[in-house]
Amino acid sequence: MLLLLPILPESPRWLLMQDRFEDAEKIVERLHKGRAEADSGRIELALMRLQAEQDKTMDSSWKGMFTRPSYRKRAIIAMLIGILGQASGVTVINNFSPLIYSTLGFDPEETLILLCGWITGGIFASLIGAWLMDKFGRRPLILFGFGACCLCLIIVAVMIALFATPVPENPNMAAMGTAVAMLTIGWRYYLVFICVSGTALVWAFFMVPETKDLPLERIAELFGEEIELVATTSDSYGSEKGGHVERVEYTDIGSKWIDV
Repeated sequence: MLLLLPILPESPRWLLMQDRFEDAEKIVERLHKGRAEADSGRIELALMRLQAEQDKTMDSSWKGMFTRPSYRKRAIIAMLIGILGQASGVTVINNFSPLIYSTLGFDPEETLILLCGWITGGIFASLIGAWLMDKFGRRPLILFGFGACCLCLIIVAVMIALFATPVPENPNMAAMGTAVAMLTIGWRYYLVFICVSGTALVWAFFMVPETKDLPLERIAELFGEEIELVATTSDSYGSEKGGHVERVEYTDIGSKWIDV
């Protein structure tokens, strides 16, 4: 990620917040280059600039993240997706997969092959997931991820319950760490992660909105923000406050903004 930083574009919204309109304009043009809609970049830039002016008046502190309801909702969703993803059992299965494979009858060489294949496949799966994200949206991938994880954990629990060989009577408990639970209650240990994944699936279905193809200026509405910006025509945007609409039109990229 550090190596890619020099070629990544700066956020045009941040540049607008710093009153660097020309730099933001160049980046938006670069990001929209090759799109079928000729004016999509100009329209998005107009919307960004209006929203940037509005954002300058809003509380952007750490305290505001949790005191403003719409900010708090976004923060909670972002944190829970990460927490529930890690609590789904992936770390336990990754760390103690040699123990799992050995109890299922695999020898050390077969275990190493399975581990290498799983880790290598994960790299390509991450790249595919990043590509699919803008094709199908974040919500379907999140739901599929939690649902598939829950199903896979059920399969693992069933396999261990039916085919796992007994564990040694006197294992090195100090070395096993959290594997003590796995050694003592066996497949029932996975019920914890099955419940977490199932709960995460239900929570995501009702609480996680879809943000595909929506600019940041419109996503705020999904989290309870009042609509600050409305489209009036294909080449103008305005701000709506108290029922009064102030339109701002532009005639060309980089031209002066005119209040209508």
